[in-house]
Parts: sequence; C-alpha cells; structure tokens
Amino acid sequence: MIKKNRKILLSLISIAIFLTTMLGLTGIASATINWSDKAPMPTGRYDFATIVLDGKIYAIGGMDTIDSSSTIPATPPVSIVEVYDTTTNSWSTVAPMPTARAALVAEAVNGKIYAIGGYGVAGNLSTVEEYDPVSNTWVTKQSMPTARANLASAVVNGRIYAIGGEDVTIDPVATVEEYDPVLNTWTAKTDMPTSRFGLTAQAVGGKIYAIGGEQWDLNAVPPNAYSLALDTVEEYDPISNSWTGKTPNPSKAGWWASAVVNDAIYTFAGFDTSEQVSMLPVEVYYPSIDGWGQETSITVKRLVAGGAAVNGKLFIMGGINPDDEIIRDSVEEGIIGVSSGSGQVTVNINPSLELYLNPANLVFNGVNPITSSYQQTRIATVRSNRNWELSVKKLGDLTGSIYGDVIPSSQLTFTSPTQSTPVEFLTNDTLVDSGGPTVGSNTTINYSLTVNWDDTADDYSADHIYTVVQP
Repeated sequence: MIKKNRKILLSLISIAIFLTTMLGLTGIASATINWSDKAPMPTGRYDFATIVLDGKIYAIGGMDTIDSSSTIPATPPVSIVEVYDTTTNSWSTVAPMPTARAALVAEAVNGKIYAIGGYGVAGNLSTVEEYDPVSNTWVTKQSMPTARANLASAVVNGRIYAIGGEDVTIDPVATVEEYDPVLNTWTAKTDMPTSRFGLTAQAVGGKIYAIGGEQWDLNAVPPNAYSLALDTVEEYDPISNSWTGKTPNPSKAGWWASAVVNDAIYTFAGFDTSEQVSMLPVEVYYPSIDGWGQETSITVKRLVAGGAAVNGKLFIMGGINPDDEIIRDSVEEGIIGVSSGSGQVTVNINPSLELYLNPANLVFNGVNPITSSYQQTRIATVRSNRNWELSVKKLGDLTGSIYGDVIPSSQLTFTSPTQSTPVEFLTNDTLVDSGGPTVGSNTTINYSLTVNWDDTADDYSADHIYTVVQP
C-alpha cells in the first residue's frame, strides 16, 4: 500500500478582467463534474488494474482483503477479471489471470490486453500475460526485464511503456522499459529523471506524462517507514527517447487514478503527503499548454482505486476507504459539464492594456495643472486551453492617495488590439482581445499611475483581478 507498514483593493481604482472560456482554464479554476453512482463491482477490490477495450472497462487482479504486511501481502492477491459495460450499466466475469497479483498495470494493444508486473505472494513480479477477449483466454508472454510493482504504463504507437515503480527491494526506481507486443520483446529506455512509485501515466499527442507518485522518507524513524508524496510531472518523448520536466500538479500526491478526455489528463482519488486521502478535487492537466485546472471532487473517499474514461465520461471504482479500511465496491460515473459562476485563477492576460489620463479635463482642487498625459502599460499573458475573450469594465473612480482627489473614471481610457482609439472604461464589459489556446504564467499585476502637479507627486494604484467566467 502506501507505507512500508504500508475585496479586491478598491481604494484607488479596480479594473476587473474576465477571461471567458468554452471549457476550463489552465489555472486553478472552479469547474463541474456531475458524479453519479453506477452498478457496483461484483468483487470489491483495491490495487487492481483498469483498462478500456471496445468501450468496456476491465478490472484486473488486486486485493479483496486488507493487507497488513509490511512488504508482501498477508493475504494473497486475486486473479479475478470483471468487465463493466458502460452502455448497459452491468458487470460480467471473464477468465481469470493465470497469475494472481495486485499493484499491476494493464494496457490494450491490437484488441488484446496485457497485464504487466505487480506483486504476488512471493514479492514483486516481472510477469506479462496477454488476454484475448474473443477466445476468453490468457497466454504468458516475455517477462519484463525489471520486476516491479506500483508502476505506471502508457501506450504510444502500439508499444507499451512500463515506467517507475518499486523493485524487489521495495525501493523506488526510475526504470523505463518498452514492450513490443508484435515482436514480444522488451527494450530498455531512458530512465525518468525522478525515481518514484505509486505514480500514474497517460499518453497524449504521442508523448507520455508521468504524474505524481511517492518516494520513501529517508528521515523517518525508522528509516523509510513512511513515504513522501510528489507533485512531479515529467514528459517522455519516445521518438527522442528523452524526458522533460513539466508544470507540477497542484497537489503533492501519489496513487492517482487517471484517464484522458479530449487530450486532457484527469487525475482523481490521490493520496497526500500526510497519508490522509482525500476528497481531493479532480485535477486536470492540459499537455498542450502545460497547465493545470481543478474540477469537482469525487463523492466517496477511496484509495488505490481504478479509473477509466469511456465516450468522454469518467469512471472511478473500487479502492479502499483510508479512514476505516473498508474495501469499496462502488462505481461512480463523472459527466464533465460546463462550469457556472466564477473563480480566481492563476493567469495573466495578453495582450498589453494601455491606461492613461486625459489631461485636458483633469481638475485637482479646482485647477488643472497637468500639461501632458501619463500612460502606463502592463502586459499579461493568457493561459487557456480553449478559445478565450478578454474584457474590462470599471468598478469605480480613481482616488489619489495623498490629497483624496477624485479623477472621474470617464477620464481613464484604454487602447488595445481591438480598441485602437482610446475608449472610456464602462460599467459593462468591453472587449479587449480574443484568441485560442496559448501559453503563459503569473496571477495578478499591481501597477501605479503617477500624476504630477505643483511639483507634488501622488500615486494612483490599481489591482487587476483575474476571474474565470465559464458560461
């Protein structure tokens, strides 16, 4: 298992900037997944493998009793294989694996399923077995070079990549090995930069993303008694056989269930560093922009559960409740909806937004001493995984910080790519710019406008507040 014991600042002027997206955003934004219960698993289990083939979810192996041992199961894993049909909301049982095991991975290639690694009663395994759903039979294939459990896997171009995990000494490894089902051969590949177990991996756009996981805490007493969760994300390119670090996930956690919908990686039911599972929100990684979002939490606590996606819907099943160690047989279906309302987001807005004062109409204490306008420009950057629109609107007048002078907001104007002629800030949204998916960073911009008169400087400040509005 997991341990070896196993107000917006309005004093001057505030300008709210809204980023409208069709679905989601790269920052930590509020979104909605509607979760509902489905037919339970015939056999409640945890630490099993899930894989989708022909629109059906296969739940393979795992543990159906509590494992209280430190390194190997106190009770044996199971070889059970059960199949969930998402169209009929029903389960069936097919031929069991020849080798009972848990903490394995499974992948589907060319209409067949490959069960790889895991642990059995004698320790960690290198076993590879192939299942043919047409004949409902299993065949033993070439063993994985490195025996491992709690590893991750993904498929690119018909080849299976076995990534990380725990070796036979229960230590984390960075090992990556490629299996060719056609040739029935294994090839060593470049190690991950970060050794870890309990990670998850998914393939998007021909690249593999290894997310989260854990390492043993070397400072624990006794040593290695507990594990430390990671927020590490690393991308593997099979063509160049190389790894690249990516934006960490918001939560340090391992043991994620994960699935891919519309080229976004959904991770759920993770395990945090204090070893208290979670009602963690579903965290979503968008590889195209190297950014993260957050969506509605699952409704039931579960650890080392199975995850899958079929026809754009998410499924999570089984697992174990970390509070009472009750094994789950429940299944939840998640329908990804469009969010309503707004939420703060870590994002800046692109392009430049120019703010300046119209000196001809400014009056301070009954006089107009200004001879020229003062223009302040700030550049921000969109981070959106969908088409976006940037708008601005006024929330109040500009008030000086020293003498309390008021500059009517009608004297504050802006220009932008869609507003080449200076326009007044209005109380309703005014379009600044729009675009498609892009890359960026940062959260807010604080800036000051300085207006000079009678040799006295007065500072005028404003906060940009970034809000996601999802219709």
